Amino acid sequence: MFCVSDYLPMCFFIQIILALWFSSGGVLGRYAQQKLAEEDLWKGPFGRVKEGLRSGIAICERWVAACQTLTSQFWKRYSPHPWTGDTYVPENLTNLATRFEEVRWHFMRTYSWVYISMSISHLKLLVLCEMLN
Repeated sequence: MFCVSDYLPMCFFIQIILALWFSSGGVLGRYAQQKLAEEDLWKGPFGRVKEGLRSGIAICERWVAACQTLTSQFWKRYSPHPWTGDTYVPENLTNLATRFEEVRWHFMRTYSWVYISMSISHLKLLVLCEMLN
């Protein structure tokens, strides 16, 4: 059976894998960004925007977890060609997930503020109506 790593130095093989993971993570990150770009974050339906942000965060976190698990547990114990590099953590997706989380936090905070303001206005209107009756 042909194995690329049999013919390449291990450090070169690790660099190829890391480049592949970096570009794959970039594709996943751009996909999540494009899906969120289709939504109007501040005026769109609350449920769809909240779900879109949650999905974007989940995509990033799952890819980061997969890379960490493969390089820290699975491939380190693979006897024919053990992983000799450090645990790979894709920083681009880690940063993107953090940014999505910040946007989600601001979105939820803004929505809560608007909802509370509307509730207070509604209560004032009800009190005014009761006073007029």
